[in-house]
Amino acid sequence: MGDKAVDGPSVYPNTDTEQLSGITPAESPIIVTGVESFTFHKILGEGSYGKVMLATHQACQKQLAVKMVKKRLLVKDSRDDVLIERQVLEMIRKSPFISRAFATFQSQDYVFYAMEYLSGGDLRGFMTTYAPIPIPAIRFIAAELICGLQFLHSRGIIHRDIKSDNILLDNNGHLKIADFGLAVMNIFGNAKTTGWAGTLKYMAPERSHTTQQWTGSLLVL
Repeated sequence: MGDKAVDGPSVYPNTDTEQLSGITPAESPIIVTGVESFTFHKILGEGSYGKVMLATHQACQKQLAVKMVKKRLLVKDSRDDVLIERQVLEMIRKSPFISRAFATFQSQDYVFYAMEYLSGGDLRGFMTTYAPIPIPAIRFIAAELICGLQFLHSRGIIHRDIKSDNILLDNNGHLKIADFGLAVMNIFGNAKTTGWAGTLKYMAPERSHTTQQWTGSLLVL
């Protein structure tokens, strides 16, 4: 789509630009000062709070996925979620089954996450393209997904929106869990979290049927 983003970020002097410690590979440093660090190309995906765009980091010419979250909607609905997502990404940076983040920053209108670009698309697209999927492949997918979830749970993190759209694949076909906008932290032992969260069509039928009567209490991405 060229070097200009379609409905891309508004460029304002950003504040609170922050490299996530221990994430940037030493052999290829990715230093982010703001949106001016990137050339934006195309939209990779969209949700209720924003979008993910394919971008090239100008200094090192590396392709990244830049997640843009609208501040206006965060303030209206769940302004703490963006802070939780940033904290979660810092905690889980060492897992090979979690999508990595390199930096966070903001403009006047958006909060940004500079994430690794996973060129294999998402699990939903994979299942659509290659169905019926052979049993060995299903076992491989399930094993990597379980490893990722076990890693999260061992650190007291509950994702709360696991679905095929949020399971990404790299160019070798390995899975990585993404999108921690609804995650909760510090769930250890007998600790619990309550309330409605997730995507309606991925809920259990009994929960989904009840929730349709209470859509005002459900956050659907």
